[in-house]
Amino acid sequence: MAGGKLLHVHGKQIYYITDPYFQEIKDSLSLESDTSLQVQFKRLRANAKYVVWSGTDGKRIKDATIELNDTMVISNTLGLATFKALKVDTLYPYQVIKEGMMAESGTLSLKKDSTINIYLMATGLEYPRDIASMEIYPTPASGYLVVNVVLPSDGNLLITVVDQTGRERKVIKREGFAGENQFKLDLTDLASGISVLIIQHGDRSYRQKFLLQ
Repeated sequence: MAGGKLLHVHGKQIYYITDPYFQEIKDSLSLESDTSLQVQFKRLRANAKYVVWSGTDGKRIKDATIELNDTMVISNTLGLATFKALKVDTLYPYQVIKEGMMAESGTLSLKKDSTINIYLMATGLEYPRDIASMEIYPTPASGYLVVNVVLPSDGNLLITVVDQTGRERKVIKREGFAGENQFKLDLTDLASGISVLIIQHGDRSYRQKFLLQ
């Protein structure tokens, strides 16, 4: 249950509460004196506000297309796009598209009015994959992140975690060897949100985005 209206009643009253975002309530009561009544009611609908950001420079992105539930909204100059009166506890698939950037997709389920931050990476910033293969888990990460990486040759690795604004939050140096390598990164000192893991090997690098809870 969520929300409520405070009613002041005297004598026998029939009260009726209606709101497009909440379940209607109709009831009656009989009182001998003025009384304050707290009425709880169930939320049926909520608003979703999308904020579209650049994952490289932390700036908001306008003219991104957000598709949700067969509805399309274009982000404004502040990177905002709002979907109103969505049913709560309903799974909505969405996709965010912007020319020259990697598309993002996912699902949304609301309990209340919510803000959803979306971070897009420019397609031109994808680094060459000199690293033979790379896997990170768990995703979403919580407290730690395990990195499995297969390298084509021996060499030092520079592992960097960057937040959604592009700021370096953690820098780790490791010695890498040709073949399979595994590292467990302690992320307990980092704030939750979208982050990017960057591994540099020699003069090349590779990045992968992940969610930290």
